[in-house]
Amino acid sequence: MLYILLPLALASAVGLKWRRPAYVIMAVSSAAFVVQGALAFRVEHLAIFLSVAGFVWLISAIANQRDDDRWLPSLMALSLLGMAMALTSTNYLSFLTGWEVMTVPAYVEIGLHRRLSYPAFVFMAFSELSTVLLVGGFSLAYSQTGMVEFVPLHTDLPLDVLAFGFAVKMGILPFMVTEWLPLAHGSAPSRLSAVLSASMTLVALFGLYKMSLLSPQDLPLGWALMSIGGFTVLFGALFAYISDHVKGLLGFSTVENDGALLATLGALEVAPVHSLALMASFVLAAYAVAHSTAKTGLFLLAGKGYGESISMASWRTSSWSKLGVVLLTSSMSGLLPTVGGVATWGLLEVFFAEAALIPGLTGLIPLFTGIAIALGEGFATGAMLRLSSFLQLFRGVKGESYPVVMTSGVIVLVLGLVIYLLSPFRIGAPSLGLPQGSMIAVKLNGSVFGAISPVFVALTLASGFAMTVLVAGPRRSRTVRTWNHGRSHQKYTSYGFSNNVRLMLRQLLERGAAGDVDLFWRGIYMLARTYVGTSKKITRMYMNGSISWYVIYMILAVLLVLVVMSL
Repeated sequence: MLYILLPLALASAVGLKWRRPAYVIMAVSSAAFVVQGALAFRVEHLAIFLSVAGFVWLISAIANQRDDDRWLPSLMALSLLGMAMALTSTNYLSFLTGWEVMTVPAYVEIGLHRRLSYPAFVFMAFSELSTVLLVGGFSLAYSQTGMVEFVPLHTDLPLDVLAFGFAVKMGILPFMVTEWLPLAHGSAPSRLSAVLSASMTLVALFGLYKMSLLSPQDLPLGWALMSIGGFTVLFGALFAYISDHVKGLLGFSTVENDGALLATLGALEVAPVHSLALMASFVLAAYAVAHSTAKTGLFLLAGKGYGESISMASWRTSSWSKLGVVLLTSSMSGLLPTVGGVATWGLLEVFFAEAALIPGLTGLIPLFTGIAIALGEGFATGAMLRLSSFLQLFRGVKGESYPVVMTSGVIVLVLGLVIYLLSPFRIGAPSLGLPQGSMIAVKLNGSVFGAISPVFVALTLASGFAMTVLVAGPRRSRTVRTWNHGRSHQKYTSYGFSNNVRLMLRQLLERGAAGDVDLFWRGIYMLARTYVGTSKKITRMYMNGSISWYVIYMILAVLLVLVVMSL
């Protein structure tokens, strides 16, 4: 893989002086990464992560060709280099090296574009917490095998520690605003946010999935991942729904997607039959593709506008960019026939199928996880509808077409059909007029549990749209007076769109200056105050300036060292 890693290192050096050549090198390397993953997929299914990551980098590098940020090319190339090292690593040391190379440039870029003092430091602090946990997990793995290579493990303890570390990086509940809320405040350019959201968390998912394949089945971890992932989807989507900040909404949407991916890993870990395990693996790949592709396009769109509030910001729009945004937000909402729709349908089917198969109270875990994810998808649909309406469909100013947004939108539609064609779970229903291979199905004990046909949905939507246009003719708009919460001018705001939920959950949610949720930071401040107060009490009790006490401490320390050495 040196033919990919070395050009990325070269791009980082070239970017210090020449920005456009650096992006060209990144684009070529990313394309090679996509091809490498596609060629290796038949031998190693994990190679799909290489193709997805390379595709995200390729779009970002092309979109940044005219960017005038002095430091972004070099720092972005370094981050891509770290991700590539982690995704192609064969041992723990190279993975950790890539993990740090991926993180540090992102911290620098966030710091260079800071608007507040703490976001970059919070980002780095939790990134390093993740690194510490990964070091601990890999150390436990090394103690079992005596090898630093990725080899099968004897117990599931290393996986438990590593899962916690990867979850921190993915921003999973309760850490769900530690990584993305600083970005929501504009602490990083949208061009970098696209990479961080779409592929940095993808590396964490890759690491967790790879280690789970090398570890014994861990049912308690599977139940935990499902439960935590389900609640993360619900709360991430809820916070996205009430956020009035463009990147804040997208950031919380990323948290929601990461929760769904984590829950899918949990379903894979506890799958009671092999067919459900295969379906969970298929859903994991489809969801990763859907999230990475759509989120890249939306974050790049966020960087094209003027302003941060969804209600007040201004975006250029055209018919092509509107179509692209509709497709991207449809995929993020889990709507067919996009790849996100296929993934979301499969995700819910897996959870409900496991609930039907697993006996006893434990069968309630996948059931409630599926319910939480379904509720979260409802909030996600509302959030994406608001984003597309205010940014492009009804509030945009005619002008630029944003080719990268249109391209990303078409890709999520095409990928939905590709995922459908590549699915090994296709069946037919001749009695319904659906030929063999036209539906994707989940089977239990030989019978169909649930099925969907993306092609049939696409044809139904297209024919319905065509018939509506033929019957009703061109669109005719009618303006209706709106009540805008007592404001003097008749303009419905993004804030008012979600104010119903905000008011109903006002005991849970606390609004900050930008309309974002401040619940986490309130908890962090309370924890910090408790820690400081406890530290002062301990200091005053044991470090009280008495020489006698210090002598006692020294004697106890010597005795402790002697005891440890004698063991």
